[in-house]
Amino acid sequence: YIKYVASAGHIYFAGSELMKRALSILTACVMLLCAAVPAFAANEEIPLITVGGYASSQLYDYSGDEPQQVWPFDPQAALKQTASDLPNFTISLLKFLCGSSESLGNAVADGGMKILEKMFCNEDGSSVYNVNHYPNDPALTNYKYLTDSGRLDLVREKNLSAAAAERIGGENVFSFQYDFRMGGYDIANELSDYVNAVLKYTGAKKVNIFGMSYGGFVVGAYLSLFADSAPINNAVLDVPALGGTSFAKRFFLGEVDFPVASLISLGENILGKETDLAPLFDGVKLPRVEALASAFLKRISVLPLHWGSLWDLLTPESYEQLKPVMLDGEASAELIRKSDVIHHEIMPNYRSSFLRCMERGANVSIICNYVDYTAFGGDRLADMLLDASQVSGAICPSVGKRFPRGYSAVRTVCTDIKHDHVAPSMKIDASSAYLPENTWFVDGQYHGTYTQDPNTFALIERLLFADGRTDVYSFAEFPQFEVAQAPYYSVNAVFKGEQAGHTGDSDTLIITNLSLSRSVLITGVSMPGVEFSKPSGRLLKPGESAEIKVISAKPLDGRAELKVSYVKPAFGKSAAVRSFDFVK
Repeated sequence: YIKYVASAGHIYFAGSELMKRALSILTACVMLLCAAVPAFAANEEIPLITVGGYASSQLYDYSGDEPQQVWPFDPQAALKQTASDLPNFTISLLKFLCGSSESLGNAVADGGMKILEKMFCNEDGSSVYNVNHYPNDPALTNYKYLTDSGRLDLVREKNLSAAAAERIGGENVFSFQYDFRMGGYDIANELSDYVNAVLKYTGAKKVNIFGMSYGGFVVGAYLSLFADSAPINNAVLDVPALGGTSFAKRFFLGEVDFPVASLISLGENILGKETDLAPLFDGVKLPRVEALASAFLKRISVLPLHWGSLWDLLTPESYEQLKPVMLDGEASAELIRKSDVIHHEIMPNYRSSFLRCMERGANVSIICNYVDYTAFGGDRLADMLLDASQVSGAICPSVGKRFPRGYSAVRTVCTDIKHDHVAPSMKIDASSAYLPENTWFVDGQYHGTYTQDPNTFALIERLLFADGRTDVYSFAEFPQFEVAQAPYYSVNAVFKGEQAGHTGDSDTLIITNLSLSRSVLITGVSMPGVEFSKPSGRLLKPGESAEIKVISAKPLDGRAELKVSYVKPAFGKSAAVRSFDFVK
């Protein structure tokens, strides 16, 4: 017979001495178990840290009593600036309407620099004003806190963060904030501190980390600087600016072209292709608009002249060319010292650094995109902003070119003859990539648009939350070379039972409507040497697929182009064609 009274969390026992001891041991075990459960729960989920792209973080002026946001700038500031300089702006606008673009481009740039005056940096790369980002406190930057407090604007990679919060809980999803003007060396060290703070806050032992664009470059720099200690489980770098970009050099030199027609396609991609932007530009003289934008970019390039981040975005060759011409060796010594680390120590050694991380159990995965458009005036295959070769380390022909028929992989990194690292498009040789076995390529996907492509988004999720070792052979549904499947492209085509871009021995072509809300009418399918059953008149609802039988086919010699003709979901019933590259 036992009596007990619970009071203030304590248990008092009465009874025999033997029973007291037995119950004391039992109580101790229960208390230890109860104490262990919260600790186990804290470590049960591996936290996710997202590192957004360039200019994604808010910046504030902390010189006053209350922080004042300086980036993104207040649109009202633009209206006020225009009003304050109305005569000059009006004259420039009239000149533009008469055919001269430079005056208006310069006026807009001058007004922009006045609005963004506090974004200037000193010659050594430090901020002229007391400007910095939102505090990197895990308690203030986790998804749950930010959404509960109405600060969704501070959530990096919103779609991915929301999906991750559904999977592991918003308290385990974190948004890294950084001053994008600063160089990669400083930001990577700050990221290291943040990773450690997240581990302490959650009680976890490792984190998963995602970096997009410049954020991917920052993650790459972090993995390089802390290859032997970074507590990383899975790292996914989407279109990372690892090797710099040719765009940065052209920007510094004022040689940036502004391909409006290509940007219309990019805008349609971002909007999901449920609308057609081209009609909005009917009657607009695109060359004049392009000249206006080029004049603006050339003029405003003075503003970020001493931003360490832009110097880090130069390719190693361009960096060495421009450094002695545009930087003062003494006044900019600190900026140069840190950017030298990036270009001399980190960029040449990505592969060895990433492999060291992987030897310690981490997965490091890279996703690279490319499209058939020039990257703001460049001639390199790119995703409209970053060169595919610099993102991945792969060998790529220039825009509009392909490897010649009979091309063989260079195999400078992957020497296994059983591994086929040449894309069906004959535009990518990944055998020379930083990580040939851990890099995926998406043909037709624009820079930073992974959220618009369900397939790429699913790949990123799979890689971020994978258990155990992963590579390009881990998932049959995610081959190394894929074509973009955003609604922007309306249709997709694969041969049944084969990977994207391969015909194999399949006798069936599958065409899928990628649109989210509109039906697509298939009007024709053609491929050299192949006869298909008549597909005309096939109306596919959103997400619906149709099987087209192969009636006869000649042996495929090298690459062949398949064309799907259709009526696309746009403002009007306009005909369109999408081409696909296939090899055996």
